[in-house]
Amino acid sequence: MTVRGKVTGGAVWLGLGQIAGQGMSFARSVIVARLLTTTDLGIAATFGLVIMFIDNVSNLGAERLLVQASDGDERRFQATAHALQAVRAAVCALIIVAAAGPVAALFGTPEAAWAYRWVALVPLLRGLAHLDQQRVNRDLRFKAQIWSDLGGQVFGLLAAWPLARYVGNYAAVLWILVGQTVVNAAVSHLLAERPYRWAWDMAYVRRFAAFGWPLTLNGAMLFAILQGDQTAIGVANHHYTKAQLGVYATAFGLALIPSVMVAKIATSLALPVLAAVKDDAAAFDRRYAGFCQAVALIALWVALPLIIAGGQAMTLIYGKEFAAAGGFIGLLAAMQAGRLCRIMPTLGAMAKAETKNMMISNAVRMSALVGVVIAASMGEPLHVLAMMGVIGEVLALLVSTGRLRRRQGVSVGACLRPAAYVGVCAAMAGGVRSALLGEPRLVAIAAGVAASGVATAGMLLVFPQVREEAARVLGAARRKLRGGALAGGAA
Repeated sequence: MTVRGKVTGGAVWLGLGQIAGQGMSFARSVIVARLLTTTDLGIAATFGLVIMFIDNVSNLGAERLLVQASDGDERRFQATAHALQAVRAAVCALIIVAAAGPVAALFGTPEAAWAYRWVALVPLLRGLAHLDQQRVNRDLRFKAQIWSDLGGQVFGLLAAWPLARYVGNYAAVLWILVGQTVVNAAVSHLLAERPYRWAWDMAYVRRFAAFGWPLTLNGAMLFAILQGDQTAIGVANHHYTKAQLGVYATAFGLALIPSVMVAKIATSLALPVLAAVKDDAAAFDRRYAGFCQAVALIALWVALPLIIAGGQAMTLIYGKEFAAAGGFIGLLAAMQAGRLCRIMPTLGAMAKAETKNMMISNAVRMSALVGVVIAASMGEPLHVLAMMGVIGEVLALLVSTGRLRRRQGVSVGACLRPAAYVGVCAAMAGGVRSALLGEPRLVAIAAGVAASGVATAGMLLVFPQVREEAARVLGAARRKLRGGALAGGAA
């Protein structure tokens, strides 16, 4: 098989794994939301904030360096990565245990201090996972990574109903998180080709530190981007209740799921395809424009239904207690659409060996957190906080495309034209939503689906190049699935 074929096939399998994993994650969230109160969900959301914060600000990217480094296949290199991960995990766990009381007080949940201490198990267990699943990615073999990720999701889905039913409060989410981490780590060891070993080579440690510190900085910014508004709501507990945080976090999660899938698939597929023609300006521009249009098309599918019928979808899926999400979920969807459009400029820069584009655009996006904090401190409605995120994404997109033009000579319009089309469609969808206020739920949902279809047809007319990239990905997926079906029949 050619390298391009392996890359495309691997990306398809990663995409299918993401669809399955995120689908199970969504189903689990629905089960938990149906069985617990919104206040419990708000407290549980703070567990995720703690885990994500400590993970992002301590991540040295050891698993990425195993893939990127020319000597990443060396056993001592991998053993040093294992030891470094374990030390990092132990330090993170101790910090969480020591800070559990103050963190609980900060979020206005002193009764949950015990739970924050047990949250320390999550980073500790993650640090003991086997990194062989990342090492074999060097050869474009992704099955171990896919099965490890899916193992935890399967456990979370199967455990959601009995735990939520039996425990009956926020602690159920804690035990689901811990159980998922145990399964992920266990599967990583079961599927490893090499034995798990520790070593401590200072030359390798220094390389991990040099490679990882920019990732740590970027991770801190990513936390502020993805979780800054939820953190601000949780801390400003004199203005907002934990029930409001629970509704906001659930709506944010619903809007985030498709963008996470698309981001991972786009990175796996677009980066190698663009990097292969990085020295051929005409071919690079053609492929880059096609990917920008394809991602913008997906952004339409993500945003328009939620803008028009997000509130109705929330009550249909999670229950009437989530009706308040109708006031801001459309803005959260628009925010994620902007984030999707920003994927390609950063990948375009990365394909040309320029890694600062993502960091700088994230720094600009993070500036919106200032407005979020000010608004939260004043007790502004939640839709105001969501609007800050939309503004931040627009500014970050402009900066990212502008830097790509100045540094790598790539057209600004290749990304901004389809992004502007998404913006216009989103604004029109907002008008449709206002016109449908008070209409039956099914009318709004049907209008959201119809709007996506109309916007898609319009984009295919205005941006014909998107057809080429969409056909390429769909064709690869069909061939891969057909090949798997034939292999299964032969077996």
